[in-house]
Amino acid sequence: MKIAVLSITKNGAELSKKLFNSIECDVYVKEDFKFNGAKIINFPLKRFVKKIFKMYDALVFIMATGIVVRVVADCLKDKFEDPAVVVIDEKGKFVISLLSGHVGGANELAKRLSKILDAVPVITTASDVNGIESIDMIAKRYGFEIERREDLSKVSAAIVNSEPVDFIVDPELDIEIESKSYIDSAAQVYITNKVVFSKKPHVILRPKNLVVGIGCKKNLEFKKLLQFVESSLVFLNLSKNSIRAIATIELKKKEDALLKLSKYLNVPLKIYSVEDIKKVESLFEGSEFVKK
Repeated sequence: MKIAVLSITKNGAELSKKLFNSIECDVYVKEDFKFNGAKIINFPLKRFVKKIFKMYDALVFIMATGIVVRVVADCLKDKFEDPAVVVIDEKGKFVISLLSGHVGGANELAKRLSKILDAVPVITTASDVNGIESIDMIAKRYGFEIERREDLSKVSAAIVNSEPVDFIVDPELDIEIESKSYIDSAAQVYITNKVVFSKKPHVILRPKNLVVGIGCKKNLEFKKLLQFVESSLVFLNLSKNSIRAIATIELKKKEDALLKLSKYLNVPLKIYSVEDIKKVESLFEGSEFVKK
């Protein structure tokens, strides 16, 4: 995690120095309080924060919460893209997880920094207060992609309010979460690489566990390749959001359609040699036509 620590007072600079000596981070201070290794904040502060906001995974502000709210307000997009924002008072008594507590990791960072400073971590996300693991954290822990984010708040509210929520887990997945269903559930959480149809509020956690192996004729049109892949996924009832990679033989490593498909799906194109394939070909039903 790439962390920036910002302070504008003498006490804040002292705390910054303590964090600088304890964790890997970039420290920005007012020029009057610069120490070896620290960088200078260019004022006005709001403009400076906007400049560096996307450069870091987390920003730690040692200043009043009100100041922080004002300087980051125009930078915010959503909790899936914004960096973690943590606030520390200049006496180092409290470490507040302000933004992106789950996905961004602000909650965990606040706990980590509070130990260094012997401070009180302030966590206000409802699931944490109630001792419940949130959907965001489940997704982060297992590397799942959250699908149907528009229903996430409804599903999360149902969980926090102790309403019945179905957890429908693909039995092929090796995870610690058990499936559970209710006759009259308020919402649903699906953990699967398969296509889901439901009229209830629901989110889908997509494991990245599909690799698409492709061979094709030379100079195949990208449009035809895409149509083939999409129709194959429909036939197999699988979601393209679970694709982790595309795989092909070395002969096809420069095939334009495959390169475009890799870019379109935002997944890597894995190249395998004939020797690689020979090592495993006995495990599968072969094709004499393809081999020829």
